[in-house]
Amino acid sequence: MLEARNAKGRQQITMPRRATGITSIVLLFATILHASPAAAQAPTETSPTAILEASAATMEQTERFQYAGTVDISQFVNGGPAGLSNSLSVEGSYVAPSLTQAVFTLAPNGDSVEIIMDGRLLTRSGQGPWTPAGTYPAGLTSAGLAYALRELSRYLVDPQVSTTPEGMRVAGALDVVGLMTEESPAYMFLTGMTPRGFPGEVDFSTASGRASILLEPDTWRFRGLVATLSYHATPSAPDLPADLVAGLSPIEFTYLCLLTVSNIDNPEIEITVPEIGEA
Repeated sequence: MLEARNAKGRQQITMPRRATGITSIVLLFATILHASPAAAQAPTETSPTAILEASAATMEQTERFQYAGTVDISQFVNGGPAGLSNSLSVEGSYVAPSLTQAVFTLAPNGDSVEIIMDGRLLTRSGQGPWTPAGTYPAGLTSAGLAYALRELSRYLVDPQVSTTPEGMRVAGALDVVGLMTEESPAYMFLTGMTPRGFPGEVDFSTASGRASILLEPDTWRFRGLVATLSYHATPSAPDLPADLVAGLSPIEFTYLCLLTVSNIDNPEIEITVPEIGEA
C-alpha cells in the first residue's frame, strides 16, 4: 500500500529493485509483455496519442521482427557513484503467431540467459543445455510490443510530434510518479524492474523522465525508443536506531532505456525450437 507522508511529494513505497537473478527478469519479461492482439484501426486524427495508437495497431499486424535493447541503471549518493550500477541488454526475434527468442545479458558480470517461448518457456545459461521452465505466454510478440506502446502513451505528458531525417518522432515528459504508484507494466518495460522491493521513501518531487519514440513516417510502424527516468529515494532500515537512519543519504536512481526494432516482416527471420537437453 502507498501511504502519503506529507505535502512535499514524499511517499512510503517499496523501493524498486532488480528481480533476484537474471532468470527472474526473464519470467517478468515473459509475463508483463504478453497481450492479446486487438483489431487494427486506421487513424482518424494526427494527435500524438492517435499516432501512437495507430502505431500500436500497425505493430499488432506484423508477423516477424528483430529487436535489441539495453537498460542502464545507475545509483548515486551525494553526487558520486554508489557502486551499484549495472546494465541489462536483450537481443531477440519474433515469428507469428507466438514464437519468440531472446538472449539477456547482465553486465558487468556478463551472465546471460537465452530463452525460447512457444507456449512453453525453454531456457539455457550461456551455451548450456536447454531446460523447460514451465508454461508461459510469449514474450515480446507483436501484440506485446503494441501493448507496451499503449501503456507508455498513457504516461507521456504533453507529447509533441516532429519529423526528422530518421522518421516521425513522438516525444514528451514522462509521468514517473504515475508509472511507479500505479505499478504500470510500462515501468518494467523501461527499467527492467518492478516498483517493488525493499521498503524506502521515494521523494516524488525529484522524479523526472522523458521518452522519445521513433516511427516510420509513412506506415507509423515502431522503430525505436529512448527514455530516461530519475528520482531520489532514501532506504528505510527499521532494525537500525532512528538517529542512524536519519543520517542515511538519499540515493539518486537513474535509468536509460534504448530499444530498436528492425527487419519488420522479413521472411528470412526464423526461430528453431531446440530439443530439451540439447546444447
